[in-house]
Amino acid sequence: NVWRVKDHMKVVFNESRHGIYFYIRTAFFLDNNINGGSAKYNYSMVVDSIDVGGEEYSLDESTDDYVLVKIGDEDEYVSGDHEYNISYVLRVPDDRYDVSDYLYATVLPDDWNTSIGHFQFVLTFEKTLPEYLPQTLRVFSGPYGSIGNDLHIDVKADRKSITGCTVDVPPFNAITLFSEMENG
Repeated sequence: NVWRVKDHMKVVFNESRHGIYFYIRTAFFLDNNINGGSAKYNYSMVVDSIDVGGEEYSLDESTDDYVLVKIGDEDEYVSGDHEYNISYVLRVPDDRYDVSDYLYATVLPDDWNTSIGHFQFVLTFEKTLPEYLPQTLRVFSGPYGSIGNDLHIDVKADRKSITGCTVDVPPFNAITLFSEMENG
């Protein structure tokens, strides 16, 4: 599976900074109960085709958990309002489940050390999603390890897209979407 990701951020720098750090998660794990048993799988994704819209940047790939994109110029400062456009390709490995497939997307990782005033996401799909997806889609939001929708994300899903938004996200909070689907 291939995900083509585009992020658009409006950032307000209250003090002068060189830019931002943008984390792209490359590792995750899933616990699944299959036929009464339990299986835990670790996954590693590959990131390529990173584009930061003409901004200067460097990559830190020293960990297996994420790729760190450092956006900005070490010789220049940014203050006030600034917009960033970041795009990249994520190559997601085979899910290794013979019984079912899944949708798993962390649309906001827990790496942001600042509050987010408004967060909105749109996931569009080339293939039609199952008609049962709106009923089976689960939202996990809040600090790392949250098992509920602690941030009360308003999510809508249909056969072609999943959208959502929220306001006033505290630092180090995440939003992840999950649904088990029929195999194939």
